Amino acid sequence: MEKKCLLTDKRDVSVDQSKLTRIAILESSREERIDAVVIMDEETSSGFNGRLAFSIASCVLGASFTFGYNTGVVNTAEGVIKDFYNRTYVNRDGKAMTQSTMTLLWSFTVAAFALGGMIGGFQCWILLKGTLLRNNLLNLLGGLLMLFSDNAKSYEMLIVGRLVIGICAGIFTGAAPLYLSEIAPISLRGFAGVFNQLAITFGVMISEILGLQFILGTANYWKYAVGMTIVPMCFQLCTLIWCPESPRYLMLLKNDEESAEKALYFGKELFSHIIFFAMEDDMKFIIDITNRAKIAWSLLVKWIGALGSLVSWSSVSGSADDDWIDRVNHIWTVLLLALFAVVVTSGQYILGDAIQCWTPAEFTGQFNSYAKSICWISNTYYIPQGDVIPENIATRQEAEITYYQWVPIILLFQALMFKIPNIAWRLLNGYSGINMDKICILSESTLMSSPDDRQKNISHIAKYMHRWIESQRDFHDNALVRMRRRVSSVIIFCLGKRDGTFLTGYYIFIKFLYAANVVGQFFLLNAFMATDYNVFGFEVMSYLFTNGEWTPSPRFPRVTLCDFVIRQLSNHHRYTVQCVLPLNLFNEKIFIFLWFWLFLMAFLTFFNFASWLYYTLFKENRTRYVKKYLNLCNEISTGFDKKLARKFADDYLRNDGIFVLRVIEKNSSGMVLCDLVISLWKLFKEEYGTAKKPEVIDTEPVKNGKINNDGYISKTPYDVS
Repeated sequence: MEKKCLLTDKRDVSVDQSKLTRIAILESSREERIDAVVIMDEETSSGFNGRLAFSIASCVLGASFTFGYNTGVVNTAEGVIKDFYNRTYVNRDGKAMTQSTMTLLWSFTVAAFALGGMIGGFQCWILLKGTLLRNNLLNLLGGLLMLFSDNAKSYEMLIVGRLVIGICAGIFTGAAPLYLSEIAPISLRGFAGVFNQLAITFGVMISEILGLQFILGTANYWKYAVGMTIVPMCFQLCTLIWCPESPRYLMLLKNDEESAEKALYFGKELFSHIIFFAMEDDMKFIIDITNRAKIAWSLLVKWIGALGSLVSWSSVSGSADDDWIDRVNHIWTVLLLALFAVVVTSGQYILGDAIQCWTPAEFTGQFNSYAKSICWISNTYYIPQGDVIPENIATRQEAEITYYQWVPIILLFQALMFKIPNIAWRLLNGYSGINMDKICILSESTLMSSPDDRQKNISHIAKYMHRWIESQRDFHDNALVRMRRRVSSVIIFCLGKRDGTFLTGYYIFIKFLYAANVVGQFFLLNAFMATDYNVFGFEVMSYLFTNGEWTPSPRFPRVTLCDFVIRQLSNHHRYTVQCVLPLNLFNEKIFIFLWFWLFLMAFLTFFNFASWLYYTLFKENRTRYVKKYLNLCNEISTGFDKKLARKFADDYLRNDGIFVLRVIEKNSSGMVLCDLVISLWKLFKEEYGTAKKPEVIDTEPVKNGKINNDGYISKTPYDVS
């Protein structure tokens, strides 16, 4: 016998009457309509069945047990894992690991699991069964990394494996209880939830037992203890595929009524005793939970992004309102110097200790450590192997090497110095009243746009520039203003915003900063390295041409000497030991390359600086630049047009307008600039000029209404005489 039950979305569902004891229709008191159908199963409403037990076991033994097991697996085996760390370190560096290093590595090992759990907790969406299945891939990856870390002689693999397992456990912690609550009947949901915590506790207990020394807590078998996490993963993969998906999830989130109905049946019996078909309140609740999880994750991403923005590409690259020489200075050189700083900083971990000293035989372990530390923080000195070590202490101090401790810091300081001119440009160029960055970006975007969009963008830029040009003029005239305009027309560095020289003069000043910075880098390194670094590159080339093969430079010696005094009661003992500076292997090559890079940058920057000075200081260059694009589009055909073009360049665009056009050209293309110049030319003639030569031309500068030779605004035809 079938019975039809009305649903909220006005669809019908067929329910087998033989399997129902009652059908409850819940009505809304406000709208008096059916909200849901609650179906009670006679067989399962009263208790527990084998199919529910199978699903609970598959969920908790594969997910919750994994979380508990990996929480405690490293505790019992701590001693043998630390021995593995020490053996690996000895094989790499030939010496035992210090206690501080061991403590640091073990802290990473333990904390990696907790960190991964936090990350995984934010990754858990309401995907339930699908989440549990897919999460086993992380479980497999982490288990394999930990299992083969001993064979690979890599404690880094163990730490990364713990991090991956932590992410897996974090996802399991959120997904497993949700899945249990969705598939269990209401009367058994609390009962099913208990198994989650029980499996976690059981996992911790099993890990502690397996980690005992007479089981798997030995030097040969500890890796099997940490890799045992793969076993529950295999169990869940083999069993969970036969378990149902959450009916609530399928119906309310996936809107798949057919699959939701099938999920209610496990074999021939009704599996769950409540169906929520499109209950409005439940749907809002589930969607709210999903949105909250997504919002939480998006907030985490934003927080990480906020921290990452400090070093993001956009923050490093800056804006697009300069030329390629500027970008080589403040982007590529900065990145290069930062990369060198990272290489030097990480080099001491690759090579072991930053300094190694040959000490007397009576020095024990602590004395050796002290000797290395004191020689690193104090300056060593270089005496060639064939020379006798001078007895005079002052002579030794004159040969000291003072830079090797500070190389990463000085490289980062150099990077900052290359970035400062760009920061100064970005901070103050907006004072001119125009957004250079936005204009350059919009101009560049027109290159690949459709003809209609391209024309629209060009028109928008032209009107924006036209309003900017007009807003930056003087609207009053007196002797002081005229004198200032005369001075600004000759000396652009006066930075007169209303005289059309602010952007140009400020950019020339920024170019000067770039040039001064490159030269200053040589003097900075001279002082830092206490040598004539400015001729270092010439010495390298001369040596290579003479000998044909490079040998270690005395500027970056590998073997040095170190003096230190040890006080014993009232006696002072001076020791001289021989030390090795492995980092100078990196420093020498880095500073050789850096010399040639700075030399190239100095040449390019000074040439670029001279070019911009030539473009801006000579008035004829403005007119020539504008006429070039007007001629390309056949806008100049008469002598009157030529005179009007001069007024267009000198009195309308002025220095700052021409500068903006040059920057747009360098960041887009001549094709875009040609269209933009024509648009500005038409706006200029419509506003102030005339399309054809007037019959009568006033030969005197007009003071009330037009742009005269002093740049005053006019609404009448130009004086082109």
